[in-house]
Amino acid sequence: MRHRFALQTPFFAGTFKLKKTKLQEEGYDLSKLGEDPAFVMDHKAGRFVRLTEQIVLDINQGKMKL
Repeated sequence: MRHRFALQTPFFAGTFKLKKTKLQEEGYDLSKLGEDPAFVMDHKAGRFVRLTEQIVLDINQGKMKL
């Protein structure tokens, strides 16, 4: 007997494939992320840091790369 399980998360389809559309639409726009924290790799610091408005500006101006 085969069992089928459904993963109860909005990020996965019934076939367990990652749904990327919503994530792509949100991008790194903090206003679309709500209360969920987002992190980005700070290559100069060598660690992940919380995404802030200043970091978003730096990314958009080419001062920081993803």
